[in-house]
Formats: sequence, C-alpha cells, structure tokens
Amino acid sequence: MRRLLNLVISVIAGLALGIATSALADRESLQAFVVATGGTFTQLLGNASGDSQIFTNTSDGSDNRALALSGGGNSGTDRGAILLMYGNEHASQAGRIYLYTGNVSTGNLLLNAQNTSATVQLMVGGSAKWTINNTGEMLGAGTSTIGWAVVDGTDNTACSSQCTSPAVFGFNLAAGATAPVIVGPSDATADICLCAGAS
Repeated sequence: MRRLLNLVISVIAGLALGIATSALADRESLQAFVVATGGTFTQLLGNASGDSQIFTNTSDGSDNRALALSGGGNSGTDRGAILLMYGNEHASQAGRIYLYTGNVSTGNLLLNAQNTSATVQLMVGGSAKWTINNTGEMLGAGTSTIGWAVVDGTDNTACSSQCTSPAVFGFNLAAGATAPVIVGPSDATADICLCAGAS
C-alpha cells in the first residue's frame, strides 16, 4: 500500500508552523490547510481528481480578503519577494494582483519564457495587446498607428516649440539626410521633429 501524506500546516498570528503527518492508504496525495489571523485558507493540493488550487474560504459575492505568497518569513518586501492577490470585493484593492521583488539590491524582476520559441504577452480581456517575440521584438496588437507625427518645420529650431503636442526628439540633418543625428526635444539644432500627437 502506498502512503497518503496528509500535511496540516497552521500559521496563527506569526507563530511557528506546526506540522502533523499521518499515513493513509491507496494513493499519494498532499493536503494543506493554512489557518491565519482573520480567516481560514483551505485547499487540497495534489488531488488526483483535478487541478490543484489555493484560495480563501470566502463565498461568491463576499470575496473581501487577500492572499499573499511570500519568499520570506512574513509578507513584506523587507523579508522577500511577494505575490499579493485580492478578492473582487476587497474594500480597497478589489480584484488586484501585485508582484513585488524583495527590497534588496539584487531584487530583480525576471520574466523567463524558457522555450526558445515561446513569447511573453501582456493581455487585456484575454487578448494579447503587446507581445515580446523570441527575437526580442515588442509587437503591438493594434492595426492603427499610435497617433504620433513627424513634423518637418523650421530648420535649427527646438522641437519643443515646433510640436503642438509633446516633443519626443528631433533629427539634426546638418550632415545630410543619410546621416541624421538624434537630438533632445529642446535642442535648437533640430530640423525634423517626432511629436507625441497629431502635430
């Protein structure tokens, strides 16, 4: 007979974990019951009947709690990286999710699509809006332009005065059109300007 590992984890007001195991028959599985101040979090992990999930014990329409997964001994960036998730009826952060790195100089945020054919996507409403492909290009899903304009105005004039919308940067064409030099929006040597708007 194989052993069933029934793992009970209790976390009460920051006290140390208490772990109890018991042997049961038929299949190997893992049950985790987490008890914390303000609420009970329960879910079967490794259940052979379906996908594993972790969630709070709130009911639909009353999901007013938060769930934090931390790499440290407490849910603060001074202790480690955190994944923080809020229920849809939370009083101040309804439906939000936050991903924090630890507050240390090496606390980088790394997104890694391991397979060399994979992509990284930013999605809204289930549809990809921005995609970083496997060659490093960042592609937008829109079929229209972003609404920026190239303004060929007065030579040697700062783009901040030539653009009616915010100026992004300018091109100095003193060396010719085949050798443009990018200059700042306030640089008075600009001949052509890129403006963050229609003009």
